Amino acid sequence: MIRTVTLGLALAALAAPAAHAADGWRFQLTPYGWAAGSASEIQPRAGGPRLESDMSFGDILDRLNGAFFLTGSARYDRFVVIGDFTWVSLSDSGSITGKLPVPVSVDGDLTQTSESIAAGYSVVSRPGLTVDVVGGVRAWQIDASVSAEARIAPYYSLGASASRSLSWVDPIVGLRMRAALSPKWSITGYGDVGGYDDRTTWQLLGTVNYRISDRFSISAGYRQMSIEYEDSETSLDVDMGGPLVGATLRF
Repeated sequence: MIRTVTLGLALAALAAPAAHAADGWRFQLTPYGWAAGSASEIQPRAGGPRLESDMSFGDILDRLNGAFFLTGSARYDRFVVIGDFTWVSLSDSGSITGKLPVPVSVDGDLTQTSESIAAGYSVVSRPGLTVDVVGGVRAWQIDASVSAEARIAPYYSLGASASRSLSWVDPIVGLRMRAALSPKWSITGYGDVGGYDDRTTWQLLGTVNYRISDRFSISAGYRQMSIEYEDSETSLDVDMGGPLVGATLRF
């Protein structure tokens, strides 16, 4: 449902006729790239080894199968709806030797998807400065799998595999600010926090924007996001952060 609403917001921005702007509707759509590094810890609640990972963006890029990032908004007078969609797919492979009698090859795959939708109101709306207070939900889907194979003889091998999927939805509240520095230059800041019980998420985002025309602008900035998740089986702690660039089309 969250995915449908978020992608629907993006499609509405693409399909919005020029007449909407005359009626007060304003739409914008921003595909962007996020060069994020990641530090994570996964701990089985029933015991077992804690898995730790600390990867730079270069490490992630070496393992990247694909990624897609899109954000959009629709605004009428002081009311605003914003959406964000992220999808990243990674895979890695290697071998374990050490004191094992035979080498063991290991393959892993990870797919992470997040979808956010929020609505709010501009508590400050004047030329050169806009401040929005928003509230909504953010959905997460994390799918991970790992397989191991030991070749015991030329025509015989022994293998095992495991997989785990996590999915949840968090309420979020946030604040977004945009301030004009000149007719061409502006800055944007956004932050939100969400979760409940044993889950907490937050993010901070800041960009510098340059307006090329009334319909098109480019941006560069930095985004930091944190996820803490616990259920009866797993404890997960992830921090992601890095620079980003985007291109915005307005309707």
